[in-house]
Amino acid sequence: MKLVQFAAKAALCLALVFAIFVVFAGINVEVSESLSYAWLFFSFAVWATIARNRRKKETTRSPKRQVVTTQTEVTPQPQENKKTLSKANPPETHSQELAKQKAERLSNCKYDLVVIDFETTGLNSDFLRGRMDEILSVAIIDQDGNTLLSTLCSTDDRKTWKKSEEIHGITPAMVKGKPTFSEILPQVKEILYNAKEVIAYNIPFEMGFLWAYDAMNNFPNGTKIREMVDWGPDPMLMFAAYKGELSKYGDAKWHKLTTAAKHFKYSFDAHDALEDVKATLHVYNKLIKYIETYDDKEYILKYGKTYRKPGN
Repeated sequence: MKLVQFAAKAALCLALVFAIFVVFAGINVEVSESLSYAWLFFSFAVWATIARNRRKKETTRSPKRQVVTTQTEVTPQPQENKKTLSKANPPETHSQELAKQKAERLSNCKYDLVVIDFETTGLNSDFLRGRMDEILSVAIIDQDGNTLLSTLCSTDDRKTWKKSEEIHGITPAMVKGKPTFSEILPQVKEILYNAKEVIAYNIPFEMGFLWAYDAMNNFPNGTKIREMVDWGPDPMLMFAAYKGELSKYGDAKWHKLTTAAKHFKYSFDAHDALEDVKATLHVYNKLIKYIETYDDKEYILKYGKTYRKPGN
């Protein structure tokens, strides 16, 4: 049908041009010859313009029909998407789940407080920056001084640690055949999850190693220790605020555990994980009793909670 319409239009244009050509040819051969070409060009231009305008009208009409059809077909889809988005909001769901888990855990905690300490091959707890050090010994006690865990740990990668060995005296031979910290990590997490508060002398040190081991053993699914363990005030920072001495940087000066223990007349064998947690608990209890009668106790408690963010 379109082909017939096109042929008819073309024939009509040719007839028009031929008629004009004949008229001008009868008047003047020279003039009519030049004008005939001009009229031929003009006729085709008119026909092309008309054809183009009709095509534009057809193309502008056709999308409207498609839009109507598309709307009738797609109308339910946005409603389904809205329902899906309203049912699942990942951030809110995750935070609500964590809040429920924490509330349930706190209501059923076995321990009011636990104290943890590590002895390691070195100070680097960030496995993303260089070669990470490993845990050689771990000890955990509760608020009454009962031992919940105390064990040596073998290493996965480190074979020697001469500098650290001079400090804590743990040799490679002593940890040979012992479980690695990664192997006992589930047991450690179980204890920490069942405590209302977890403390250590210099919390970022223990926290950094816990986060690193947890990340390595659960990566890329995230870490639960970050989300579930509730850290209490840091006895090291509490003692710094208690002493009130300034460092060369102008902030409260930090002191070793041996210094804090000696101040509160407690003697122990330093750099032994089990001995260290017992000394930490003694210092913490003394500071808490002091804070109860201290005029500016909020300062020490607040300062004791403000510790550096560890690596990882």
